Amino acid sequence: MEVLNAVNFYPDMEKWELIDPSQENEDFYNRYLHMLIVLTGDPTSYVQSTPDSIVLNLNVEDLKKWNVKYLVSNPQASVEELLNTNGISTRKLYTDDASNEEIIELIY
Repeated sequence: MEVLNAVNFYPDMEKWELIDPSQENEDFYNRYLHMLIVLTGDPTSYVQSTPDSIVLNLNVEDLKKWNVKYLVSNPQASVEELLNTNGISTRKLYTDDASNEEIIELIY
């Protein structure tokens, strides 16, 4: 997987099976999909917010399963603290002053 994006026109079933091997949540992701990803220390869960969108509460350990190397994040979201608490080191690569977003490298 090259990019984990907020819009999926076609589902990447190989990606989803890594975090949902039993495919019990397939109804959430096997379709055209907008998704808001919220990193959490809790188990991964799915919430349908509108007919064509979900909130993916993604456990930070699942980032490893997807081999995510970089995140774009708002530093006010305490993402780095959550990652560090769960054994994932981070390194800031870039901060955009206009949007207050950062590119963070994940170090497993």
